[in-house]
Amino acid sequence: GRFYYIDRNVTALRGSGDQERFAASAVRMAHILAVTGLFDRARRLLDEVKPDSLSDQQKIAYYNQQSELNLYRSEMAQFTKFFYDYIKRAQYYRQLVIQIAPKDSYDYVFNQATYICEADETDQAIQLLEHYLLKLEEGSRTYSIVTSTLAYFYQKKQMPEQQERYLLLSAISDERGAIRENNSLRSLSEILMARGDNDNAYRYLFQAISEARFYGSRIRMMQVGRMAPQILQLYDAERTQTQQRTNIFLAVISIISLVLAGIIVYTLILYRKKHAAGLQIIEMNKVMARHNEEIENANTQMKEANRIKEEYIGRFLELSSMLLSSGEQR
Repeated sequence: GRFYYIDRNVTALRGSGDQERFAASAVRMAHILAVTGLFDRARRLLDEVKPDSLSDQQKIAYYNQQSELNLYRSEMAQFTKFFYDYIKRAQYYRQLVIQIAPKDSYDYVFNQATYICEADETDQAIQLLEHYLLKLEEGSRTYSIVTSTLAYFYQKKQMPEQQERYLLLSAISDERGAIRENNSLRSLSEILMARGDNDNAYRYLFQAISEARFYGSRIRMMQVGRMAPQILQLYDAERTQTQQRTNIFLAVISIISLVLAGIIVYTLILYRKKHAAGLQIIEMNKVMARHNEEIENANTQMKEANRIKEEYIGRFLELSSMLLSSGEQR
């Protein structure tokens, strides 16, 4: 709906001579075209504007949009020879804003900070934006942009902890302010992916995709799309690693099972030997019991024989004594 009415405004005001109103509509339309990735149409529309006939406030909006368009183009031309051409164009329009914007305004501070950062004065740029951030309210679009830009500054200084901190602040601000055109979640997912936290990286990336789709930002969708192969590659590597661990675990379990099976078989063999030995001992005990019984019988018989012998000896001695007594009497 917004695109339709702005497009009608642009069509109605084109050639009307009202450059101020035409420029206002053209700048809004150029922003929509830029975020949807239609860079050439956005550039051609902005080229129709005559900035010399605009007020300072409208010039600032126009230059900001030219700068934004070139930044988007630089993002899509990353790792190509055209990248720095677009950065130079953005720097040119930033300088134009700095020349006419009030010194204490957001437009001046933001463009000054981004301009000097690209000129390798990153520390001063950080100081400018961190000081200005104290004046902003969390949840506002300005707060989200400033924190996201500070994250970029700290990335240039290779300070990942501060970079992550400001990306989180920017993402939280976007969520609280229901701002769907955000880039911080995607950047956070890249950091988490590099750290190996693939689950959270996927969650952030999925949220970034959802919001980019809702907002209709084709450029953000294309940026997220570039990360999809990395996510798939990482998940594939993780799946392979998990499969390898599973195979090792199964091999260990198999070895343990074989060892346990061997122990069980050995135990059964020992049990059978013990059982056989026990049966032999029982049989031997029975044999020994029979022998003991026979020995006891023999002992009993010997005792009886000894008793009889003693009785006969006693009778013999008694008879001998009687015979000796009768001989003496005669």
